[in-house]
Amino acid sequence: MNGKKYAERIARWGLAGGLTLATVIGTFSSHKEDFPPLYTRKVGNDYGISLSLALESEVDSKFYGVNLAFLNAGNVNGINLGVFNLGAKSISRVNGLEIGLFNLESNPERKKVNGVQIGLINHQTGGDVVQIGVYNASTKNEVTKNSFLINYDFR
Repeated sequence: MNGKKYAERIARWGLAGGLTLATVIGTFSSHKEDFPPLYTRKVGNDYGISLSLALESEVDSKFYGVNLAFLNAGNVNGINLGVFNLGAKSISRVNGLEIGLFNLESNPERKKVNGVQIGLINHQTGGDVVQIGVYNASTKNEVTKNSFLINYDFR
């Protein structure tokens, strides 16, 4: 085996190992009263790649990295990727990128996005956001800005 192929193999294995470690750390650390990866309830501050069927964050918890779940409801500084990205029991904050079919809030004043939302239907309250989707809505100071395809709100 020549040196270039050996280096490529080492790089691939290193990348796979790093992603695996980040996923294990993100999924199984700082959680309680749950059953990862089916249901993960984040507490405290954490980082990595969180992989779960349903993911929820406590009020003061912060997650730095990537949330990958069918149902996301929580705080993230990074990327929120799921089919349903919802506002949680408390205020849900996304600082970064949120991608999903439905990026919604369950109650007013519960979902704040600072960054970009991409999905079929997007809705958020109180953040500075660019939204790309079939229907977009952003609410600030009890005034809702609606649009189709692209919406932005930096009021």
